Amino acid sequence: MMYGSMCEVNLLHQTKYWTEVLTTQAASKPTLMNLSMDFKIGTPHSIWSTTHASFHDIRKSILKANLITSVFIFQANKSRFNKYTVDPTCPVCGSGAETLQHFLLHCDTLRVERDRWMVPIRDFFTEVADKSHWALLLQDDFRIARFLLDCTNFTDEYPVLKKPHIQMQLEFLTRNLCFDLHRARINALSFK
Repeated sequence: MMYGSMCEVNLLHQTKYWTEVLTTQAASKPTLMNLSMDFKIGTPHSIWSTTHASFHDIRKSILKANLITSVFIFQANKSRFNKYTVDPTCPVCGSGAETLQHFLLHCDTLRVERDRWMVPIRDFFTEVADKSHWALLLQDDFRIARFLLDCTNFTDEYPVLKKPHIQMQLEFLTRNLCFDLHRARINALSFK
């Protein structure tokens, strides 16, 4: 066997090993639970493969990656990290704990920005998939949040989401939703 062939075989074994490790540990890791495990090592995630080279688009993608991997710190995270000595209540709207789901789906102060993007997201999704599927996504905050963060989590349920042009459009819409919510949150906090 030639050296080049041995390296390729070794790389295949390493790739298979790390794919299995990531896949099996993802469910227990809060930083990976929103990220689809339907991936191939060496291939960029759709967040990055659909990002244009503009500074603004890269900023939006970084924010979304921080949200997906739970690196973005919400008030509920601060409370938990500080042994609950910090109030978990949303500093923007004052109703409910500020969690990822609250930020994406419930914060009343962010409603205008949310509605601006949720309508096109819903319309696009119901155009490419059955309308009843949208209602199924909305049944559970965790599911809709996972969908908004990484639609590829649902490729088994909705095979149409495997199509690159559909992923690209959904990624564009959801990336803008996340960024506009973040910008509105910062603006609201700066006036308090």
